[in-house]
Amino acid sequence: MDYRIQSGDTLWALSRRFNTTVDALAKANNIANPNLIYAGATLKIPGQGDTFEPGPTPAPGPTPTPSPTPIDGIENRPGVAGDAQQTIDFFMSKGLTRQQAAGIAGNLLYESNFRPTAVGDGGTSFGVAQWHNGRGDNMKAWTRANGYSPESFRGQLEFLWHELNGAESNALAKLLATTTANDAGMAFCRWFERPAYIDPRRGQAAENYYRESLG
Repeated sequence: MDYRIQSGDTLWALSRRFNTTVDALAKANNIANPNLIYAGATLKIPGQGDTFEPGPTPAPGPTPTPSPTPIDGIENRPGVAGDAQQTIDFFMSKGLTRQQAAGIAGNLLYESNFRPTAVGDGGTSFGVAQWHNGRGDNMKAWTRANGYSPESFRGQLEFLWHELNGAESNALAKLLATTTANDAGMAFCRWFERPAYIDPRRGQAAENYYRESLG
């Protein structure tokens, strides 16, 4: 089946709509960057038949734009820290709920205090999510290949989303199953960050950020 991409569509949202995966959509359409699709383009949906012309798109978001043009308000300068609100705005723009996005923010506070230059574990962990060894190398290579500095807050958030839609898809599934910020924070900690100690303060921080983000 062919689908005409609408303003606000993301591969993640379309994969859920058509009961497929981001990887399957990217492979079927030769998409190198799953975070980059364009309104008006035609997308092949694996395993579907007829052309689909959508009606009004529910809950539209921002039109995807080429990397590295930043989402408004998301820090993109190399070496400059972001913050919890930028993290929440970024992941809500990808389709997560405010509570789920706050769950990620609560973890990035404890991993790096939102600093893309953070180095930990004796020099073996890097960035806002403290990617360890091979994952850190993958982050640096992916950000460079997609037009970001490896020390860009925005670029590292984009890589985190890339991981959630690929190698860390199980963590995304666990996150999507949550409905409160506290549960989201603990799920992201357990399934994405996987520290030796599951600190309940991460869930509490997520809940605080969620409430603060409501204004």
